[in-house]
Amino acid sequence: MSAERRRAPPGRRRSRFRSASLALAALLAAAPAAAQPAPAPGYELLAGDGLWIEHTSASRRNAERLAALFETARGRVVERLGVPLPERVHAVVAATEAEFERRFRRVAGRPPGAGVLAVAFADLDLLIVRQTRLAEGTEGGLLPTLTHELSHLALGEVERRRGARLPRWLNEGLSEWAAGRRPTGKELAQLRAWAKLGQMPRLATLSATFPEHGAATQHAYTVAMAFVSWLAERAPPADLVAALEVHADADAAFVALLGEDATLAEVGWLVELADDHSVWASLLWSIELWMLIALLAVVAAVRQWFRRRALMRELIAQDEAEGAARAAAQRGDDPPGAEPP
Repeated sequence: MSAERRRAPPGRRRSRFRSASLALAALLAAAPAAAQPAPAPGYELLAGDGLWIEHTSASRRNAERLAALFETARGRVVERLGVPLPERVHAVVAATEAEFERRFRRVAGRPPGAGVLAVAFADLDLLIVRQTRLAEGTEGGLLPTLTHELSHLALGEVERRRGARLPRWLNEGLSEWAAGRRPTGKELAQLRAWAKLGQMPRLATLSATFPEHGAATQHAYTVAMAFVSWLAERAPPADLVAALEVHADADAAFVALLGEDATLAEVGWLVELADDHSVWASLLWSIELWMLIALLAVVAAVRQWFRRRALMRELIAQDEAEGAARAAAQRGDDPPGAEPP
């Protein structure tokens, strides 16, 4: 049985949030234009509407693709989160691992994580793309990556206007959701198992220490995205962002929109996940493709072994019957089963 959920308050309150958000966005739009950046040595500058892209000759093609996809990505952010991007976005397409690390370290003062595909620096309206890690046709393609990072920049504008940072899990979850990520069947099975067994990474923990390396990082992103996806079934994320604009305390925004703070909402989510848990589904999703192929091969081999064994028994019995018949014929005995005269 699923826990009862309290729905969002009437639309009038949402409209007030949206009005405040639009007023603040209008003030932002009236700000003076940003100065054109000087490209780093060896880089060229590609200018577009609301966009500057630094690139080298080796990353020119992806820079042009980024420029072509920018309007689509920006439209998704505005539609799904309800907030505009900064007036100008400064993007860097790093062609090599070494160049990505150099540009990242120059801003962050530390090396990037091994699994980082791209990074947004909201305070600078800057994003850096690691060209070598782009994988089209997956979640690591340029469009979902660009949409995710632009979402961070848009939420950075929200943070500046509200005067407080968003919890890291909420920032990542909203950015993943805006980029089109939703829990897969395998992820849902894992989340339900974690909820059932009390092993789910908690949002309060992710707020305090969001993991930066290894499998724990991917788990944190999945939890954040899945929770925001669950929230989206109860209230549009754009309404949540609008509430966050006028409430410096994230829990106050949750209460204003959903009637409960983030912790209570999380508890309701965990209860639903635990109630939907299936041991068989977890086992099925835990089997990788090659493991499944190997298992089917083993099953087929076992079935073949039993069939061969049964056939051998049948042949042996037939040979024994024929041998008995020949021996009887040599002795002049009636063949087995013959009627007496």
